[in-house]
Amino acid sequence: MFVFLVQQLCDKKNRTGNITHEEMHALIGILLLSGYLPVPRRRMSWEQRKNTQNILVTDALSRDRFGFIMQNLHCCDNDQLDPSDTFTKVLPLFDKLNKIFQEYAPYWEQHSVDESMIPYFGKHGKFNKIWLQNLDIREQIARLS
Repeated sequence: MFVFLVQQLCDKKNRTGNITHEEMHALIGILLLSGYLPVPRRRMSWEQRKNTQNILVTDALSRDRFGFIMQNLHCCDNDQLDPSDTFTKVLPLFDKLNKIFQEYAPYWEQHSVDESMIPYFGKHGKFNKIWLQNLDIREQIARLS
């Protein structure tokens, strides 16, 4: 899916560079590895310094090739976008991932999902965290509602 769409976009914009399935697999592997071993800038994985260079990344794909594929990475055809759908550019990817997940993780009675705490700084309904000085809690709730 990705290889065809990247190649289609390159042909449309007159960019040379045939992308292979192996390069796309290497790109996805580098993206997964960058989540596990993050660096401040993406290009640091290809630097010659001992503390930033990642041999797995440099052996898998060159820096310029990685940048070229990332610039042209697409999940759908831009000529057939639905303007009313906000997820139209990533919907084919979501559909493919859902199909694969359902194939390899069939529906059971009980699924265990790991929970993680995420900091949330937005409003919590109508009782957002506002401190009104010199008012007791009943008066604060009355003013917020």
